[in-house]
Amino acid sequence: MQKIRAIHIVYANWCPHCIPTTLEPIKNLALKYNIPLYLYDIDKEVQKADKIVKDYGDYSEDYVIPQVFIEFDEGIKHIFTGYSEGVDFTKRAIENLINYDFNFMKFEFSNDFDLKEIVKEKLIGEGSCYSHCRDKTYYKFINEEPLIGIYYCNKGYISRVISYWKGKADYDHFISFLNTLTKGKVNIISEDVRVATRYSWDLGIKDKNIMVREIYWTQNYNKLLKRNSEALYICKECNNLFTQRIPTENELCEKCLAK
Repeated sequence: MQKIRAIHIVYANWCPHCIPTTLEPIKNLALKYNIPLYLYDIDKEVQKADKIVKDYGDYSEDYVIPQVFIEFDEGIKHIFTGYSEGVDFTKRAIENLINYDFNFMKFEFSNDFDLKEIVKEKLIGEGSCYSHCRDKTYYKFINEEPLIGIYYCNKGYISRVISYWKGKADYDHFISFLNTLTKGKVNIISEDVRVATRYSWDLGIKDKNIMVREIYWTQNYNKLLKRNSEALYICKECNNLFTQRIPTENELCEKCLAK
């Protein structure tokens, strides 16, 4: 059994994934077991927040928050990152985490699991079309190795592309995949690519100790529009992915338009 010396949380006051979704339950847990709690507001303690995320957590240029760390006798371990899939996902994951015995956390993970089934069961849900139309989004797998899926609205705009990995995620491979997918016609902005780690304890899996890493690319419509970039869409008729200049009302790829 490991002794817990402290809990550390990187957060922002404006983030609904952070307050109250994550901070309140973790604060209550820390009070209950008399565990020191250290909070790092990314708007006030930038250097401290960035350092702990860069040293131990899911770091990217504009990293996902909240992130939670436990300080054991042997050092600091990352245990949680907020779910970009939605606040409801983060809330459910925090509930799973709170019900897990932190003292028995192990950081050796099995690869003996069906990644696609875990993603389908735990990591896919309804969302809204970020920065484009705010309509409901739908999900579709577009690649098997590595496993990659997309969220898109009923107009075909792809708001997010996500890759899933057992263990270490290959960031460079994902960026290369995106550039190939878009044929270099879409401006892949580095601050819109983020990483997140999921563990058995926040996924609600009890029979195996597993870890899933995600890399998200959020296709920010407003940023692309300002940069005069094309955007990635899925054809409403044939389901092929294609790029086109925005703004547009077109929902079909060139082949389907030509029919």
